[in-house]
Amino acid sequence: MASALSYNLDAEMKITFNGSLEPTLGAELELQIIDPETHVEPELIQSLVVWLGDRYDEGTYLSLQRYWIVRENKWRAAHWSTETEIIVDEDGRLEPLSDSVERLIEEVTPVAQRLGCANELAGLETILKTGSSYRRQRRLYEETWNFLSVMESLVDESRQSVRA
Repeated sequence: MASALSYNLDAEMKITFNGSLEPTLGAELELQIIDPETHVEPELIQSLVVWLGDRYDEGTYLSLQRYWIVRENKWRAAHWSTETEIIVDEDGRLEPLSDSVERLIEEVTPVAQRLGCANELAGLETILKTGSSYRRQRRLYEETWNFLSVMESLVDESRQSVRA
């Protein structure tokens, strides 16, 4: 049995999930993220999957959130990106998404060190502190009212990311 799900967020970002379950071979999950700024996310996902496997091997099971919380948090993240607050419990208590992501990074960093990808996780912390690319672009345009300045900053960011 095999299944695949592809979801296009916009013209520049595509997330593809491919999953297969073969009774004799086990399960396989593949995640592809195509976006210039998400080059660090695969390392987070890889570390998270291993961290979850470690918890499972230890006999620790994590609680699941109700469907309405997950659905609402997806909506919030889609509309407000990293600046959103997410629902963390059934009482509707909110906390900044950035706080949750920072805790998650702290939790999986030892696993990332084991896997050799801890430096890449630092890129996520940078995104949380400086804002996502579209926020930086909008901020720069509001300061300069010049699209050329925005394009020059994108070229500079791209050059820096290639060197890293």
